Amino acid sequence: MDVDTEAIQRLTRCPDLWFNDCGLVIRTDDTVFRVSRDFMAAQSPIFRDMLALPTPDNEELYEGCPMVTLPDSKYDVTVFLKALVYHDFFSSNVGDNSSSVLAGVLRLSHKYEVASLLRRAVVHISTLFPTTLAGWQLEVRHENQSVWESLVTGSDAIVLARQLSMDWLLPFAFYQACRGTRELYMLDPDTKIARDDVYRWVLGCRILPDEVSKMLSFLWDPIEECEFIQDDLPESTPCVIHRLSARRKAERSRTFSTTDSLRGPLDIWVDRHWINMTGKVCSSCLTEMKERHARAQQDFWARLPAIFNLPSWDELEKLKATALAA
Repeated sequence: MDVDTEAIQRLTRCPDLWFNDCGLVIRTDDTVFRVSRDFMAAQSPIFRDMLALPTPDNEELYEGCPMVTLPDSKYDVTVFLKALVYHDFFSSNVGDNSSSVLAGVLRLSHKYEVASLLRRAVVHISTLFPTTLAGWQLEVRHENQSVWESLVTGSDAIVLARQLSMDWLLPFAFYQACRGTRELYMLDPDTKIARDDVYRWVLGCRILPDEVSKMLSFLWDPIEECEFIQDDLPESTPCVIHRLSARRKAERSRTFSTTDSLRGPLDIWVDRHWINMTGKVCSSCLTEMKERHARAQQDFWARLPAIFNLPSWDELEKLKATALAA
């Protein structure tokens, strides 16, 4: 059954995904795509099974081609098909893809079971939302901050993880949501986030300030190995003075802001702060401070899932390994 003329006039062809020599038309919203039936069947077992069904008497046709209507958004279908058809559209370099492209490809490659595309998308998003402290420290994640930040500003990462059963993304996604997601969005009655996950976010917002204080303990706690320590004035050495000064500056950076992300335990003290301390404290103090800070980071990372009432890292790592092996 050909689509009536009036309906055809309301449809817009996607120029980058309209191939005249192909025989399958895909429709979503007001947009149509013309692609190869055999190609789609080869890429996706869902499409293969769908296209293998007997042709109904009232099958919709568009210019003589069978037309399949998808319930997915026009944007998601567009980026999904482009990722399938154009090998360089969905880059193997995570930073070359926008957050919206990554999310769209992830959703539909999962839904339509395109294994190779899904695996690449899972690797990308797992790089941005790591399960290890070493993964958090990777340069590639920091270099592509704009990609993951836009996924947490509206908490899309949490919603995606829940929709696609990628729970290993959640600890770091919640951590970033506590830092950067606006309260009005999280508490909006129409938010896509489940009520239990909003509660997890609230818990995290209350717990993380205490975790920041723990992270900064290395600037406060005494260091017996200090090269300048004096028995009569142990709290008046240059090292103590500079450490306390650094602590005060770090505390001031915790001030709440409606425009900037909050400083979490992993962000309150970073590499540039060590540069500022070099030459101001003795080598013994600097070495001890770095060791204490590293231990504090490791301890915090180990506790991160529990802060949000999520499964342990061991359980989450197993889920991740299973997904990547598929």
